[in-house]
Amino acid sequence: MFILKRWIHVLSITFLITGITYITNSVKLSALSQKSAPLIKGRYAVVLDATTGEVLYEKDANVPAAPASLAKLMTALLVMEKVRPNEEIAITQHARNTEDGSAKISLRVGETLKRDEAIKLLLTISVDYVAESIAEHISGSGKGFAALMNERARELGIQATFHNASGADGKHHHASAHDLAVIAKEVIRYPAVLSAMHSVSTTVQTSAQYIEIHNNGRKELYQDPHAIASKSGHTKRAGYTLVTVDEKNGRRIITVVLQSNKENAYKDAQKITTYVLD
Repeated sequence: MFILKRWIHVLSITFLITGITYITNSVKLSALSQKSAPLIKGRYAVVLDATTGEVLYEKDANVPAAPASLAKLMTALLVMEKVRPNEEIAITQHARNTEDGSAKISLRVGETLKRDEAIKLLLTISVDYVAESIAEHISGSGKGFAALMNERARELGIQATFHNASGADGKHHHASAHDLAVIAKEVIRYPAVLSAMHSVSTTVQTSAQYIEIHNNGRKELYQDPHAIASKSGHTKRAGYTLVTVDEKNGRRIITVVLQSNKENAYKDAQKITTYVLD
């Protein structure tokens, strides 16, 4: 009899806690649903809880689209998973030809840089030939690396299909806003990645030089007081694409906007981020 009463007591507490949790979550969802969802210029968008993966806002979030340089989030994830911190990545001639005459930074063929320095060039100023050099370093070829990207996407439970490491337009190169948010959720666990996505200015050391790099376009992000990171992209096919990470009162969210335009990409992200966090 004592044991039976004890179990009844335990079950009662369990049901009480479950009920309180359900009511709390319902209140949060109700409060969000009562607000008018903002109108944005971007064709596709999503806001994801960075801890739980819960979708907090979406606009055609599962429709495949060209990701532009947001593909570099998957490249960065594979760098962090496959390359040791002190491992040297060499700039290759084949990769250098993908962005000949880049005004962002000039690295010579054969010049090397360690993993976290490569991450800075990948995610702070989005250098395509660094992405392609990483692909060749890890897989021996861009084609092999694309296969690895797609394999990792399936492991994450998403349907994105990548054609290259840099995000350059390709016929079979697409990801949904939700796909990219899931990748971002995984990759921002690494401090080096979050730091590179946060930086407006930083320094990079290679085997041949020590240089300052700047992403002045990112300054627009910090009009949002809760923003802690971003990565943008642009191609003719993709339009303007953007992922941002925001944090308020210990709650972290990931926002992705695809097929927006130069004037509105950051504004779109801030609108839906504010909608979720306020």
